[in-house]
Amino acid sequence: AKLWKQTGSSEKVPAVDFNNEYVIAVFAGTKATGGYGIEVRAVTDTGEARSVALRITEPGTSCVVTEAQTNPYQIILVPHGDLSLSHTDTTAVTDCSE
Repeated sequence: AKLWKQTGSSEKVPAVDFNNEYVIAVFAGTKATGGYGIEVRAVTDTGEARSVALRITEPGTSCVVTEAQTNPYQIILVPHGDLSLSHTDTTAVTDCSE
């Protein structure tokens, strides 16, 4: 609940059954403008590890973005497990020229 409130969301705190699931939260940090994003593309259990694949997006030079600071994040629920966590990041630039 504390993490949810820190995001500034006005939505109700979602219920989490911590006996069967846990929360993964990913943050892209503070950005000077809009047009940035972060998302969990996949969560894969392999052997003794749970791998989280992240995609980080940033605006291309032709994109019109808000001039306000943004703090992209995503919070997801995953099945409970005792696997160690790792992550891979890919970065993509949004093409707004179309």
